[in-house]
Amino acid sequence: MPEDTVKVYVTIHCQGLCQKTLSGFMSEDTAKVNVRRHCQGLCQKTLSRLTSEDTVKAYVRRHCQGLCQKTLSRLMSQDTLKVYVRRHCQGLCQKTLSRLMSADTVKAYVRRHCQGLCQKTLSRFMSEDTVKAYVRRHCQGLCQKTLSRLMSEDTVKVYVRRHCQGLCQKTLSRLMSEDTVKAYVRRHCQGLCQKTLSRLMSEDTVKAYVIRHCQGLCQKTLSRLMSEDTVKAYVRRHCQGLCQKTLSRLMSEDTVKAYVRRHYQGLCQKTLSRFMSEDTVKACVRRHCQGLCQKTLSRLMSEDTVKAYVRRHCQGLCQKTLSRLMSEDTVKVYVRRHCQGLCQKTLSRFMSEDTVKAYVRRHCQGLCQKTLSRLMSEDTVKVYVRRHCQGLCQKTLSRLISEDTVKAYVRRHCQGLCQKTLSRLMSEDTIKVYVRRHYQGLCQKTLSRLVSEDTVKVYVRRH
Repeated sequence: MPEDTVKVYVTIHCQGLCQKTLSGFMSEDTAKVNVRRHCQGLCQKTLSRLTSEDTVKAYVRRHCQGLCQKTLSRLMSQDTLKVYVRRHCQGLCQKTLSRLMSADTVKAYVRRHCQGLCQKTLSRFMSEDTVKAYVRRHCQGLCQKTLSRLMSEDTVKVYVRRHCQGLCQKTLSRLMSEDTVKAYVRRHCQGLCQKTLSRLMSEDTVKAYVIRHCQGLCQKTLSRLMSEDTVKAYVRRHCQGLCQKTLSRLMSEDTVKAYVRRHYQGLCQKTLSRFMSEDTVKACVRRHCQGLCQKTLSRLMSEDTVKAYVRRHCQGLCQKTLSRLMSEDTVKVYVRRHCQGLCQKTLSRFMSEDTVKAYVRRHCQGLCQKTLSRLMSEDTVKVYVRRHCQGLCQKTLSRLISEDTVKAYVRRHCQGLCQKTLSRLMSEDTIKVYVRRHYQGLCQKTLSRLVSEDTVKVYVRRH
């Protein structure tokens, strides 16, 4: 970004996730959407990535509760933003509403008081006639979250029933064919049903019918680019929690031998095996592993990588995306038992062998070390996470950062999601925004992606 871009000062007492990834690759005149005071929730999360100058004319009204305008306009045209966010729109309104949309696409006007996550990433790369599935009023929960990415005109025949509780049809059909959507979402399907069910699937793939009343996040991103014989691991009835979330992306036929046990609590096998080999899944997830266990545990891992066996009863989000593209000797950071919260979420992507020297202390509350070091050098991880760091500390703190960058030491007791994805591809002198103690909420989440040295002049006020 240029130097004068970040003129949208984060107002004092802006509760929640303010300015989350506010300006990634923005122009100078884009950031004119001033965040009002007391804007509750996730305001302006990734509001304008690569937007044009006249795009951001949809001003966020005051007191817009929830996640307003989350990733509202990525690469949008000037006439796209005609869907004005009504006042008091509760929940996650217009989250990633229009990425690369045409001018006439946004005809599905979000009704007032649409509770929950309405129209979250509703139309990415959609045609004009696609959005015929109008979101009914009072659609509770996360309705139509990423409903149709790159879909054909006749695809959206699966009308979302009224009062569909939970996250219905979240990313239901990305790049699907016309005959794919034969797995109709039953009415009153509780929880996150069919979240990203079929991305780029073949016609015969969707044979794993979601059983009625499947509690929790069932079949979240179940089969991305899978073969016909892959889906042999049928989701058992009443599988509690997030079962089979992104279970098999581009997997081979014999990969899915780790059958999800019945009554598996929590987020089980979330993105368990992306691009894994046949012998990789030898780390069998123990029964009753509470929380998000093994979320994206092994993406593109080697056979000997999975030596960090998840201990039983690992509370919270343990080993979420622990080792993406890691070497064999990397996983030496054994997750201690009873590690509360989201421990080691995406801890080491593309890390070297000596990188993981920042051992997660026991009882680290919250989301500690979430995506701490993606593509980091060996000497980078000098920011030791203090004990009892509440909230989501150091979530994606340093992606592709240099050795001297991490000088912004996270103070103890930093409440909330501090410095989540603070510095992606930043220069050495960028991190001058010191996180004050007791900063409420998710402050500066993904504040500066690919920003210049003088950009981060928006100093976060105390409290």
